[in-house]
Amino acid sequence: MITRDDLIIDWRLLYRWAQLIHDLHNKTSALVALPNCRMDAIGIIYREFRSERKVRPFWFFIPHETYRLTEQDTIDFVNCIKEYAFISIFNKDHNKEAAEACQYLSMLLPELIVPSLVEQLFSSLDNMTEPHRFTSIIICLTRVARQIVRQTPSYSEGQIYVLPLLMSVLPGIDLNDFQKITVTLEFLDTILKLITCIIREKISDFLSGSFLSPKVRKLVAGLIRALVKGNPIETLKYFLPKTCESIENIMDHADSSGLLIDHKGDIELNWYLILFAEFLRARGDTLLIYKQMIMSIFHRCIYLIHKDSYEAVASAAKHLLKSLSHVYPMEYQLTVENFDEPFVNFLPIRAWGQAADFDNLQIQFHIPNENEIDFACEFVETFLYLELRLLNEKCLKMSNNERLRSLTFIHHIAIGCFRMVPHVDSEKLPNLIGKTFTTQALIENVNEKSIHAAATLWQPLALSEIETGQQIHDERNRANVQSYNNLMESLNLLLRKNTLTWKQQKIAISLLYLLLQNRVPIPSSCIRIFMDFLVHDNIELRKHAEKSITAICRLQKPPRICMEKPIDEILQNIGQSAPTLVGGDHQPGDRHDNVWVTIDGYKQPETQTDWEQTCFLDKSFYGYYTWPNIIKYSMNKRERYTANNMPEQVAILYERFIDKNFIQRSIQLMVFDEEKNEIKFDKTRFLMFKVGKDKKSSLH
Repeated sequence: MITRDDLIIDWRLLYRWAQLIHDLHNKTSALVALPNCRMDAIGIIYREFRSERKVRPFWFFIPHETYRLTEQDTIDFVNCIKEYAFISIFNKDHNKEAAEACQYLSMLLPELIVPSLVEQLFSSLDNMTEPHRFTSIIICLTRVARQIVRQTPSYSEGQIYVLPLLMSVLPGIDLNDFQKITVTLEFLDTILKLITCIIREKISDFLSGSFLSPKVRKLVAGLIRALVKGNPIETLKYFLPKTCESIENIMDHADSSGLLIDHKGDIELNWYLILFAEFLRARGDTLLIYKQMIMSIFHRCIYLIHKDSYEAVASAAKHLLKSLSHVYPMEYQLTVENFDEPFVNFLPIRAWGQAADFDNLQIQFHIPNENEIDFACEFVETFLYLELRLLNEKCLKMSNNERLRSLTFIHHIAIGCFRMVPHVDSEKLPNLIGKTFTTQALIENVNEKSIHAAATLWQPLALSEIETGQQIHDERNRANVQSYNNLMESLNLLLRKNTLTWKQQKIAISLLYLLLQNRVPIPSSCIRIFMDFLVHDNIELRKHAEKSITAICRLQKPPRICMEKPIDEILQNIGQSAPTLVGGDHQPGDRHDNVWVTIDGYKQPETQTDWEQTCFLDKSFYGYYTWPNIIKYSMNKRERYTANNMPEQVAILYERFIDKNFIQRSIQLMVFDEEKNEIKFDKTRFLMFKVGKDKKSSLH
């Protein structure tokens, strides 16, 4: 056991695990939670190790020398944990935590972790009864890939496993096991990012001497992209002349074979055009010496009407213009060593897996020179204006494929060269279509405070001017209401005629629902159509009708009854006195005069009369600092509709809600809407019946 005198450990982790055992009273659950606690402890120890070994440029806590980790402490800790981590690698529930633990342990002492993991991989290759062992160990090796390929003063033997590992994991590309393919490709991607790859003749012969199917072209295009970014001069020297020569040879036979008008295209030509497009991603200054060759290929292939062919040519034009006119980093490698030096001066294997010094990256950017800008302008003037003239003169005579080819080529050229086009100084166009829509007021109303504020700011108005403004205001309100009623009646008439399809009916009823207003009486015909659609055969129309009826019921509810009382009268009725000032200041918080506002001592009313006499403050901040002189509050009762004062809109709802046949039919349809063995609470339906019930009971 490692004691506190040996290590500085956050013992709260162990206490949390012990507390978890005590709370759960279940050893199984505690053992399941143990890996997470151990994982946190390993991470803390690794960070402690790093902080003691490496001096940071910023302030960091450094423990006292007597509490620092020694080499023997690190060895004992790794030996204590590694067996537990190795066993957990093949645990399907905690293999990810085990891989993370192995990563931390390999950072501490790679010589104790890496050889054991590699041996387990080699032993799992011949294990036919437990194929999952291969997948689990590959997940773990992916996390320790940097420690395998990196040379350190304490451990440099990991690089001897690189080639055997690359050859051993190839059987993991098994089409019958998707997970195995995923972890294998992830391992290859991780380890190949950490080592330096140098172009060889075999890659050149492979790319220029064969053509691949469309399914694997993107993968090979990514390989070419990496080669072009890594060493554009040598890559273009090896590949571009051969690729252009192959395209020229195929196009020499195009006239006799009818390749230019062939919609099926040529697989070999498509392959070389894709290679050509990827090579033009190279740095702009490296493309200048191949100017004549590049222009010749575009002149020969610009009129191909096969979709894959002209898309490849258009992509080549876009990449060429971006390479010539854009600003971008010239080097993408994180190490500053020169890999072109002789091996006597520098061995590339020593740079494998090394961390980059971000303060000394020495990034160099490509800045377009005059020759590159001239090349880009010449390319645009040669091909862009040619395509524009072709569209203007023969647009109607061209076939769809020819027109699409021309538009695609123009679009890609525009993307590539718009960086050189100066910005147009114009007013920014507003976004006229918003994501949310607010209901416009039909009856405009200006409160008294705004009128008085305007009167103080403006010059005094004559009485005739005020009357004229009021007339204009009233006329505008009448016009808005008339337009609103006409629109509502028009939509209602369309729904009544039964000439619309169900989708058109859905649009019409949704528009009616959005047009409901609080200050304008809803037409009675619209309320009737909503009630009729509650028992419609279409489920979507019924749902829109339910929302509409719920909204109408809430709009037709009588207003609340509000009262105003002085605070002294309220406090006197409850036997309290006004708060006293201490030193002339109000005392915030709980006091004897605001206890009655809290829920303490609240008794739930048992009758309707008690409920109506109970009042609630809707301002929770009243009384915390001080009380206002006058408190306005609403009563728990509303005005009741009677048979004499009930509006026509409310009468329509009332008559339908007391109709038993209508209610039974509506409930049956609601039951049919529910899915089998799944009943969900519908808030809209609940509110519809609740408000409808309130209207029914308001007559009694």
